[in-house]
Amino acid sequence: MVKNRTKCILTDEDTAMEAAIKKEFPGITHKICRWHVVNRLSSELNKLYERYKKRDFKQKFNSVLNHPLTPWEFEAAWNNLIAEFKLEENTALQSLYDQRKRYIPVYFKGDYCGRMASTQRSESTNFIMKKCFVGKKTALHRFAKQVLNFLHTRRMKEGAETYHGTSKTLTKTKWEFEIQMGRIYSRNVFKDFETKLFECTAYKIEDDTDAGRNYYLICHTHKTTKICWGQHKFKVRADKEKDDFGCECREWEHTGLFCVHLLRTFIHIQIDKIPVKYIFKRYTKSARRDVAFSREDKILTGDDGNTKNYRTKLLLKKSTKVVQAGSMSKAAFERAIEGMDSVFNEIKDIPHDIGPKKNTT
Repeated sequence: MVKNRTKCILTDEDTAMEAAIKKEFPGITHKICRWHVVNRLSSELNKLYERYKKRDFKQKFNSVLNHPLTPWEFEAAWNNLIAEFKLEENTALQSLYDQRKRYIPVYFKGDYCGRMASTQRSESTNFIMKKCFVGKKTALHRFAKQVLNFLHTRRMKEGAETYHGTSKTLTKTKWEFEIQMGRIYSRNVFKDFETKLFECTAYKIEDDTDAGRNYYLICHTHKTTKICWGQHKFKVRADKEKDDFGCECREWEHTGLFCVHLLRTFIHIQIDKIPVKYIFKRYTKSARRDVAFSREDKILTGDDGNTKNYRTKLLLKKSTKVVQAGSMSKAAFERAIEGMDSVFNEIKDIPHDIGPKKNTT
């Protein structure tokens, strides 16, 4: 338990829960859900959205919350937004700013959160259940049955994803590390990986002479003036010999996924394989300890190493020959029936040696 101790908890703004977390989990990072923080001030924000609709205030506001990669970028973006719309005296925005270090991801980039800044993702199960399976008038016995139906559909979707994961993934380039990730990552995660790999081609890289060897500066080829608060250069550490990599934006530390800056550096230093320590199991095809199919779909194997499917196919092949020959005459038919009954009586009590395939990795 100590080895897998929880490092970060994401909740709403419930004060009782906050007090309980401080008491029961001392030293843990407690962050609050961004959706709840913003939703609490929705009435005031809606007025601003409507007032500055023609000036795209809502779009710019959401951009400030979502796009900055560092605390410096957020501070610059926030100040730029407030100055542009002259909202220095707005109490709702001031309240959001005062709480920024508790819900804006850039302030806890060093804490792994698995791409979650809101509890909505963890509540998606409730949403699907209420929308597709049950309602407020659902009887208890019907509710229990629908829960089982819901779990069945989840298993079916996971099973389909597991099936697709067995096929060979086609990559857009021949970089060794992309081929490696194509074999390891799940389909959705690999799509995100390839998108970033494509986007990283818009960045140029240069040695960071001030920081020393194995340090690089990554900057966008086409700097935009629309985002005046953007940090145009990011420092990357890449020691190929020691398998030590890191970026100033700390995207990997926060999500477990690679940023465009690191991917651009991987190409520059011509890395072949990404070290295993940088690949989170939760994003891989083998994230589950067992296959996602039902028990009937598991690979069953005997003590001799042969699978149940192999034995079944071989027996069916040979029994088909007996059926074909036995159907050609009365004597052959009677002999075949007698022989099959005799064989069945001989083998029916033999102990089974078939079971789920053991993982030897």
